[in-house]
Amino acid sequence: MSTQIHRRFHPDRSLSVTQRHLKRLADAGVIARFQLHRDDGGGVPFCCTASDRAIGLLEIPGRRAPELVEAEMPGLRSDVHVVGWLLALEGVAGDAVIEVLGPGRAGLAPKGAGPASLDLEAGLIARDFLVTLRDGKRVEVERFAPVRPSAVASLRNGESGTRDLLVVFDPGGRAAAATLEAYDHLLAGWWRVVGRYQRAGGPPGVVVVCSDAARARTVAAIADRVLSAAIAQIGVAPQAWRRPGREAIRIADEVDLHRGDLRALAVPALPPSLREDDRASAVPLPLLQLPPGGTAANAKPPWR
Repeated sequence: MSTQIHRRFHPDRSLSVTQRHLKRLADAGVIARFQLHRDDGGGVPFCCTASDRAIGLLEIPGRRAPELVEAEMPGLRSDVHVVGWLLALEGVAGDAVIEVLGPGRAGLAPKGAGPASLDLEAGLIARDFLVTLRDGKRVEVERFAPVRPSAVASLRNGESGTRDLLVVFDPGGRAAAATLEAYDHLLAGWWRVVGRYQRAGGPPGVVVVCSDAARARTVAAIADRVLSAAIAQIGVAPQAWRRPGREAIRIADEVDLHRGDLRALAVPALPPSLREDDRASAVPLPLLQLPPGGTAANAKPPWR
């Protein structure tokens, strides 16, 4: 939105300065503007997008401008939410954000077929890489599914250098379970065949961003039920197996980050079947660990 552009690029100047700049860019045909409306019919500040002319002038391959037609408005509204959340992450995390990759660059596809194709260390076995069928039955996945996060934020981590955070906006409804299972399989298994994470020596983090606190609790309950993938070790009890998906997937209320709250819900370390109290619920934990001495001042990492 025009107000977000102003806060990111001209925070110390008048809003009218940004508005004049945007009008000149629109008159030159390098940005297009459109307006969304709230549920009560009220308008919000103009939204801006690069035009095909701008993409051509910048010689960016494989990109096209969105069509500003009514049928595309739900997708554009979703894009505005994603961008707003990422700007809020910049505001909270500051220069801990190294770069942001958009959906065109964020997708990941597995090279192996399924759990049997994983090249694990000696003595380790892939267990409980499950998917949920339409009838609710859970069975072993035969082929890993690709993942297409809304964005990837590459971050400086306080302990281990850098780490990617895959930003996934809640798909809603029953699709949430399949989405969580796909990321569970990535974090527990097939990150090992992704060059970026091979070099990093470990999987990324994942945050599922939900529309409100109630939906976040609902998705957290689904996550507790379906995040089952484990790396079993011969001779070690199931309670001690590594479950990277349960460790690294967080579920966030979209509004919290806009309020400066960097916490998100995390599921219990063990699945319900292995807990003495299967009623245990998700608890809020920090979404990421920020390095000491960071600052939000003038933090404008590249977005690609």
